[in-house]
Amino acid sequence: MLLPPKYPSQCVPYVGAKIKIGGRNACRMAPLTIFRGNHKPTQFYPMESPLAQTILQHRKRQGLSQEELADRAKVSLRTIQRLENGQNVPRGYTLQLLAQALDVPLERLTDPQRLNADRSVSRSRLPFKSSTVMALMHLLALSFLLMPGANLIIPFILRLWYRQQADVYEAGGRLLNFELVWSLIAYGGHFGLLALQTALLAQEDTTLIWAPFYYLWGLSGLHIVLLLVGAGRAATGDFRTLPGLIRVF
Repeated sequence: MLLPPKYPSQCVPYVGAKIKIGGRNACRMAPLTIFRGNHKPTQFYPMESPLAQTILQHRKRQGLSQEELADRAKVSLRTIQRLENGQNVPRGYTLQLLAQALDVPLERLTDPQRLNADRSVSRSRLPFKSSTVMALMHLLALSFLLMPGANLIIPFILRLWYRQQADVYEAGGRLLNFELVWSLIAYGGHFGLLALQTALLAQEDTTLIWAPFYYLWGLSGLHIVLLLVGAGRAATGDFRTLPGLIRVF
């Protein structure tokens, strides 16, 4: 029997096509079989909602599989699959679990304006895709070699400029948190060792005369390697960064 779709908001049928519905929820829960004039059936899948796209986007940015996200959120794999296919809408406690698993604010999954932010981004103003921007942000953090603190200032400005791109804004925040922690450890330890060195030199003890510099050079070398690896990952769409001990951005 040929019937019109029961849930037209979930489906966009081929104009003039006859749609065969196999059950009450077939339009929402399964592909549609569409018969055109030549009677060759084609499969049609439900439209993806902004929320489904947001969940999928954040999962891929963090390099998680559907199984890993399901384990983190303590929900079934089938639930994740249905959410990403736009076949189900999470509510209440499920939304909180997903936000925690994806390490994003709950508002990111509930605010319609933020869910549709990526669609409203001006291509003329933001000509680069997210992976390019994040790779550039990692490379710009190397500016600490020229001026202490530049690894925070320059990526922060770039993050503000691309704040309408949700994935860049959030991944950039994680990078800035890491840079802040590194700066506190590197420069704090360096000046602490300088103070200790000064006290020892007052007693004509030169044991730690080079310690402050070796300390800073060693951390800087490790920092450079981590930023280059992060830039390479970001260029491929993997926005995972080293976690910061504090969350400021």
